[in-house]
Amino acid sequence: MAYLIPLILLPLSFMLYYIPGVIRPWLLPRLWLAGIIGGHFVLNKALIAHSEQGPGVGTAYMMGMIILFIALVGCTIWAVIKF
Repeated sequence: MAYLIPLILLPLSFMLYYIPGVIRPWLLPRLWLAGIIGGHFVLNKALIAHSEQGPGVGTAYMMGMIILFIALVGCTIWAVIKF
């Protein structure tokens, strides 16, 4: 889950820039807010459901949020340059 959410699902949400009729001025802040909050909840639920609650669970959460942040920055740069 730490790799799936940031690297696959987040860039798919940035494809909204290709849909005509989408209001673009507020799209980027909404994607950032939804990405951070949604990523937190998905990683939190996935790691709570993990059967072995050891010291690696917190590290996996931090790694997932860092990858999510890097993916948000990369997708934002792509969206700003593209449009």
